[in-house]
Amino acid sequence: MKVMLRVMAALGGLLLLFSAAGGAPADSPSEDLRWPVTVRETTITGSPRRVVSLSPAMTASLIELGFAGRLAGVSDSCILPDALGEIERCGSALLPDTAAILALQPDLVVASTDLPAALTGPLQEAGIPLLVIRRAADFDGILDNYRALATAMQGEEQGERIAEQLEYFAQQTLSYLNDAVSRSVAEGTSAVYLRKMPFIIATGDTLEGSWLTDLGLVNQAQEFEGWDYPLEAEPDLNPNYIFCDRSVTLEALQSSDYYRRTSAVTNLRVIPLDGQQFEQQSPRMFLVWEEAVRTAFPEAFDGVERPSIVLPMEPPPAPEPEPESWWESLFGH
Repeated sequence: MKVMLRVMAALGGLLLLFSAAGGAPADSPSEDLRWPVTVRETTITGSPRRVVSLSPAMTASLIELGFAGRLAGVSDSCILPDALGEIERCGSALLPDTAAILALQPDLVVASTDLPAALTGPLQEAGIPLLVIRRAADFDGILDNYRALATAMQGEEQGERIAEQLEYFAQQTLSYLNDAVSRSVAEGTSAVYLRKMPFIIATGDTLEGSWLTDLGLVNQAQEFEGWDYPLEAEPDLNPNYIFCDRSVTLEALQSSDYYRRTSAVTNLRVIPLDGQQFEQQSPRMFLVWEEAVRTAFPEAFDGVERPSIVLPMEPPPAPEPEPESWWESLFGH
């Protein structure tokens, strides 16, 4: 819990950059030159103050980008910080509660997948824009998703500024980890990222698999695809390190015929992490990855100074101020 709060606090400090600067919104919508804006074929005519999110991933990103105060409704499966209190539940992307969503009178509905016609039709009739931002396949796609969401919430110019800051933050964090570890590990050191027992493992075509190789490690699932490590390759599975979702316990690995004799398990080099952050691809996942890597290779960071992740911007951004942001409420900034 302490680790997660520290991770959230770090992101909060980064993203408060966007709300700390001055600048008041225009007196009337007609004077606000940021709108309308088109994001992935969806036209948004004004600043969305009431947003319904039917995607846990979009909800997480909206919160971490500082827009928690604009959430009017979320899906039944969205996990919210206690500090946000109760927010209207609106079903799921597959079975949305159309009546509940329309009753909230949202300015914008966001999702990560196509929604059924039973909802899209009424949204269109009510003039409520629907923005679909799908899960990205790679690093560049993740950054494009951040840009799209920030643009939808703040307009093109400010959306670009937020995306620029997040790109710098992500690149600096990953470069810092990759440089430190690749210099210190022995050649041929191997690892896997185990999402679920027994063989849902990050293969060479996945983002998580590429992050292992970027550290200078040999991903033992590199030659396979689609998170599918074949049973017939199990005799060759002997990683020096196992990164795994926290649902995979050391005890489970120690009792598994597939893993108990591996180098990682016998030497207790098993590093659990919150795999849900990788599924959601919210900005917090970079800090979750940093925590895991530093835990696995503490000696690699001896005497290594962590780089600044705040990108100076001139002129500073001037987003619409929130009455009291979630970050301010939770961390007392």
